Amino acid sequence: MNRGRVTNCHIASDLVLNRRKERLKYQFQYQLEYKVKLTNLKRPRNSLDRIFWFVYEYTDICNVESIKIETLIEYLKYHHLEKFKQISFSQAVKDVKYFLYVRNKFISTSTLKIDLTVQNYYLWTRI
Repeated sequence: MNRGRVTNCHIASDLVLNRRKERLKYQFQYQLEYKVKLTNLKRPRNSLDRIFWFVYEYTDICNVESIKIETLIEYLKYHHLEKFKQISFSQAVKDVKYFLYVRNKFISTSTLKIDLTVQNYYLWTRI
């Protein structure tokens, strides 16, 4: 009897995760005018795909407007902790810059800015 409840809980949990993924995918597609490519989940090829999968896998964010500067810094930290196996440091920075460009272009409620220059000592010591 408990076994059925566990299965039902897992099914409910999977449904919630799928709804969250679909909501994020929808927002990337219609708010950022970018079609998320779901072909290679382990190694996304495009900047926005990598940001999408990071947000989906490592945060509980449900919409694009909730992706803040701290989330993008966590994205850089993640790749640093992974020793930049998937992508290079410069590619991770380019991903963040491109996401900010696209987000600020299509979502006018607020503008996000982050200083990714070498002179931003405080940022790089945090990472």
